[in-house]
Amino acid sequence: MAAVIHQGGAQKLALPYNPQQKLTVKQILPNFALMDASKSPKEVFSADIQKDLLLLEEQEGSVNFKFGVVYMKAGQKMDDEMLSNEDGSADFDEFMALLGEKIRLKDWERYRGGLDVKGDMTGKYSVYTLYEGHEIMFHVSTMLPFSRDNRQQVERKRHIGNDIVNIIFVDEDSSGEETEFNPNNIKSQFTHVFAVVTRRSRKYRLAVYCDETVPPFGPTLPNPPEFEDPAVFRDFLLVKLINGEKATFQTPTFSRKRERTLEMLIKDLYEEYVHDNKMN
Repeated sequence: MAAVIHQGGAQKLALPYNPQQKLTVKQILPNFALMDASKSPKEVFSADIQKDLLLLEEQEGSVNFKFGVVYMKAGQKMDDEMLSNEDGSADFDEFMALLGEKIRLKDWERYRGGLDVKGDMTGKYSVYTLYEGHEIMFHVSTMLPFSRDNRQQVERKRHIGNDIVNIIFVDEDSSGEETEFNPNNIKSQFTHVFAVVTRRSRKYRLAVYCDETVPPFGPTLPNPPEFEDPAVFRDFLLVKLINGEKATFQTPTFSRKRERTLEMLIKDLYEEYVHDNKMN
């Protein structure tokens, strides 16, 4: 696997490997788009620059994730109603225990996903997991600070509304009447993917809604989209959430922001080291 970082983003390419005939850097670079093959590359020997470049590539790869989780009672339709739920049901609690472990935020030392770990400003607890090398923090609506005086629950919206991917757990009533989720009732310019989870007869059911600009992403939902084994469902859901966020980064809005950010980081890196003559 070869990788190159430029202002358009990190680009990776798989090339055939032959141990008898190793490719040089000059032979590899023409395989990348936007690379000028006429220029001779210079190897970077500085350990500091190598470390910073690896860190830059890691940041591009979205190593850690934060996902919103909203508890929706039967009959609720608008986001203000959902975010005003102070507690979830037994089914919701079981679902959250499936997703990850309940952690105490104060003095938490691992990935915090933007939550306060010093003074309980964003609640006392949250749910966290480590999946295939990715740290994931869930912004759980019922665990974030609740305000009786603020119907819009601004503090909860501040986190969940700024998550690219949200899980909506729909708690259907005992009559079995289906509660429909409408993504248009969620006011957020940032959230692009909704994973809607319901539980019926001990089976988890999943539906996925995306903004029209998000390209298709896997894994493909089974037909019917139901899961009897909770562990299988957990794996499927987490992969779907991660891929959904990565797919959203390819939309025009996000790709332009990432290009500008990466261009600025590369420029800062260049200016920092060129004066120290470490680029030679």
